[in-house]
Amino acid sequence: MPAKKTTKKAVKKAPTQKVAKKTVKKTAKKTAKKATAKKAVVQKSAKTSLAQAKKKIAEAKKKSKAQFQKAKKKLIDAEKGVEKYIEKNPAKAAGIAAGVAAIAGAITAAVLKAKKK
Repeated sequence: MPAKKTTKKAVKKAPTQKVAKKTVKKTAKKTAKKATAKKAVVQKSAKTSLAQAKKKIAEAKKKSKAQFQKAKKKLIDAEKGVEKYIEKNPAKAAGIAAGVAAIAGAITAAVLKAKKK
């Protein structure tokens, strides 16, 4: 109940000003106790939420590190495979590299030409 309504009720019911003051003080103390209890509940809830968030962040970090390591291993394996292919087929590898370079050059030239227009 809001403090103004409680105060007005206390003043109406009380036969004297002293009684009214006592009633208002009691009401204020009760309200303060309730507020303190609610504050504690909110603080506990916030701490719990923060702890859960930290835990989720730690789990996500651990998972992303594991995925990064898997991707790194796959990339290293692919690099080794390319190296072996180049060692076994140097002529084919040179031809593929020349073809890729020619395509990249043609694309670059087309882009530059389009920009000039």
